[in-house]
Amino acid sequence: MRGEAIAAERSKEVRDAGRAWRRVGFLSEESWNRIVAMYPDDRRRFGTGFRALAFIFTLIATWALLGLWFLLIEKNPQTGASFLIWAAVMAALTEFQRGPLKRADAGAEAATALMAVVLASAGGTILFDDNRFEDILLRFLVSAVLACSIAAWRWGDVLFFLGGGLSLFALLAQLDQGRVLWIAVALALIPGCLRGARDGRVAPSYRKGLVILGAVAILALYGAIHVWSFDEHLIESMRIVGHAGSEHSGWTALRLLSAVATAVVPLTLLIIGCRHREPLLLHGGLLLIGASLATIRLYREVMPLSFALILIGAACLALALGLRRWLRDGDKGERDGFTADPLFDNTNRTEAIRSVVAMASFTPAAQPLSSRPAFEGGGGHFGGGGATGSF
Repeated sequence: MRGEAIAAERSKEVRDAGRAWRRVGFLSEESWNRIVAMYPDDRRRFGTGFRALAFIFTLIATWALLGLWFLLIEKNPQTGASFLIWAAVMAALTEFQRGPLKRADAGAEAATALMAVVLASAGGTILFDDNRFEDILLRFLVSAVLACSIAAWRWGDVLFFLGGGLSLFALLAQLDQGRVLWIAVALALIPGCLRGARDGRVAPSYRKGLVILGAVAILALYGAIHVWSFDEHLIESMRIVGHAGSEHSGWTALRLLSAVATAVVPLTLLIIGCRHREPLLLHGGLLLIGASLATIRLYREVMPLSFALILIGAACLALALGLRRWLRDGDKGERDGFTADPLFDNTNRTEAIRSVVAMASFTPAAQPLSSRPAFEGGGGHFGGGGATGSF
């Protein structure tokens, strides 16, 4: 990433934190003005609505331009060279927007970056003349991994970390021993992503992207060790290059190990997340524990599936309510560093209650309408030149 872009992201982090502190009353107006002066925003940003419109219209304009090019100029593209050239054009436009134009969170620069990755992946796929589906798929996955990795390194968009992670594990599934590779790569990625996400020296965009990549790795690890995935050969069925292998179908020891791992891995993630205060491991562990409990229904039909899902949902809700109550009953509403209410969050119910109470306290009560007497005619008076009279 560009150095000025990283500096702008760090300044935005400080402003966002200051805005949150100011919102809950922990920061005075004078201090907030000093923060804005010390960490100014030199990027051109749009709100959510305008950003979405700019993203959509830029995609439409880009596809229209490409359609005109291939319709009028290059009607029969033989190789992927044209796609690679247009990918370079889109990358140059992205660099121009994020560099001299200083755009960030504006929508258009994200659209051109996405088009650069899509066109580069398409160009790498059809760059050679081999038209076998297996080879085309393999070239596409390799191109997608490379394009997403370069885009994530250069621009730091979260979408490219997600696309790179998904493409990587899809590529590993096409190789021999894909399940083993999923486990090995996931175990290597998860600690590295967690360390990078906590390292303040890493750019903010990289930290967010590493969290997404770590989540993909956690799901891939669980999918590789899950007993139902083992029995149904889910990862092996994803293999299109060559033949799907099922050589582990008769290995009773591996199946037993997979069944144990299905129960142990989610609990391990939850325990490590609690000990090291890692939200990604906490959320992943809780989610996978629910998935492991639901797996029991696949092998033991103790009740209808709909009723089992209702019971699991009710148990999760009861656990969440009980955990919230236990945390709030602790000293100052927290236990061992954990709290039930998110700090400095717009959805914080405590802040909402404070706002309602404040509005109720400072809003004057409605005054009753004064009752006016009905019209009563009482006559009138006239006079002039010393004469008086009434009617």
